[in-house]
Amino acid sequence: MSSLQSRAGGPPPAPRPLPVLGVILAAVLLGSAGLFVILAEATAPTAAFLRCWIAVVVLAPLAVLELRRHGRFPPKAILIAAVSGGALGIDYVVGP
Repeated sequence: MSSLQSRAGGPPPAPRPLPVLGVILAAVLLGSAGLFVILAEATAPTAAFLRCWIAVVVLAPLAVLELRRHGRFPPKAILIAAVSGGALGIDYVVGP
């Protein structure tokens, strides 16, 4: 028995279906984005920008749910996420 189970008095709760479905939907949308890029004859930076916005549309509601459930994110976590996002954006635009 883990220490979490002994303190909480039972097994952890099952995951809720909404976040799982959101992640699956995001994966499907991002996976199909390549087909739309080919059909639209878009450039690499445009395709990277649009893929990120497709992800934002799906993941933003999930982030709101997490904020309501757990409260505000620590400032250090926000800084790390911002730096990581900036690095990913640079990699999308500069990379081959």
